[in-house]
Amino acid sequence: FHSDVFQAETPASQLAKLNPLGYIFFRASLEACPSLEDLKLLLQNLQARHDTPLVLGLDQEGGQVERLPSRLLGGGLSPFTVGEVERLAPDSRFAERYYRWQSQGIQEAGFNLNFFPTLDVHLHPQNPIIGNRAFSTFPAEVQRLGRIAMQAQSQYGIQSVLKHFPGHGNGTVDSHLALPQLQYSEAEVSGFFRLMHESPNHHAPYHAPWVMLAHGIYPDLQTSSSLPASCDKAIVQGFLREQHGFNGIAITDDLNMRGILDAFEGNQVDACLTALNAGVDVLLFRESGARELKIITELAKALLAGDLDVLLHRASLERLQRHTEWQVASQNYAIQAPFSLEAWLAEREALHHEALSCLLTPYASTIHSDSLVVLEPKATHLPHYVMESQDESLLKDKLNPLVQHFLYDESQQTALDAILDTLSQGGETSWLVVVWLPHVGQTLLEALRLLRREKHSVLVVNIGVPQEASKFEEIDFHLLNLGTWRPLTISSFFTKC
Repeated sequence: FHSDVFQAETPASQLAKLNPLGYIFFRASLEACPSLEDLKLLLQNLQARHDTPLVLGLDQEGGQVERLPSRLLGGGLSPFTVGEVERLAPDSRFAERYYRWQSQGIQEAGFNLNFFPTLDVHLHPQNPIIGNRAFSTFPAEVQRLGRIAMQAQSQYGIQSVLKHFPGHGNGTVDSHLALPQLQYSEAEVSGFFRLMHESPNHHAPYHAPWVMLAHGIYPDLQTSSSLPASCDKAIVQGFLREQHGFNGIAITDDLNMRGILDAFEGNQVDACLTALNAGVDVLLFRESGARELKIITELAKALLAGDLDVLLHRASLERLQRHTEWQVASQNYAIQAPFSLEAWLAEREALHHEALSCLLTPYASTIHSDSLVVLEPKATHLPHYVMESQDESLLKDKLNPLVQHFLYDESQQTALDAILDTLSQGGETSWLVVVWLPHVGQTLLEALRLLRREKHSVLVVNIGVPQEASKFEEIDFHLLNLGTWRPLTISSFFTKC
């Protein structure tokens, strides 16, 4: 979505006249909406410009990937945090309550599709793009929690997109930046196959969830060494549809990502043609400008010239028609409970504090320091992480009574040394609290080793990529994989300390 859709003769408005299936919203698209009512009006006005029901979607995973700002029904926990609470309190039904709460907010805002649940399993500790976006390191838990999220969304009339097929949790390359080679994991892909054949809501007409194809190469699955899975007929039409019977909608990941651009040397028309001829139904673009308008024009020419597989094209149109019919019918079965913003926000607070209480239980009785040190890497170290100014102020305001020093990245080694020297002078046990994000591991490891040498106890609060405690066996410390960096969560953590 781009706001130029409402301006005459812009590429976005011209694209709107071609009746796209729908729009995906990013945070920048929503900044112009100061209130929930403004957002609902925006979506209503957008639908009014189209003759058919629109897919109105967003990535509302929680934690790292969350498009709705806190003022517009955002501020959620990451999937990994939800998974940790479920692991520590298996009888709490926390995930069920949490994803019903999240789905209610998405429905109230006016969206009808969420690119979630993420069924990737966090299999590689250095994976830069999945990390705490995964529910767990255990495939069975990812399947179970993915099912809970999908059912909750369906109950509120929200379509689910299972991603990133055949699995993105087993690599070390971010497909936003390059084309990754990914090790095939049967553990990952089995979750997709189980959920794509289950009815998410037994009270509504059955409709298979969507599946998003990853821009990655899977040498164990593919005969091609250059085509990403999103454009490989052996994966989409063969492995996904014919071998495993998937008859739902297959959508590509964003076609402006470097992974797909590198694979086709920047030729996006060729990438789109290859994806459609592989059996993909929907092409996803992050932008809506002149380039995308030209691509659609070229695809229309290709269809007339016979360069598109007609049988696959017709099958896609039939699936999309069934989807539209289901989209309309499912609204009759969706929960339509009265919505109170105040009650919804209060429930958010309660869920956050319940999660923190559960996660902190092993540590609450031992945290007793009057002086904590926080190391927080710069936001530039993580592509999706943006610390809003008001969030940063909140974080500092909450922490200042407890924290003597703030560090922001590994380049501040001099300041770190000074703090370690100060700590080494004290006679009491101190705690170093580390806010861990990718690319700062070595510096923080050295800090931990120094503190251990000086007989200081260490608590590592990891709110980035989940870490394995076994990596630091030589250090006596406590590892808390919090799995999110929402300021509400962080400040609540330190307030409790």
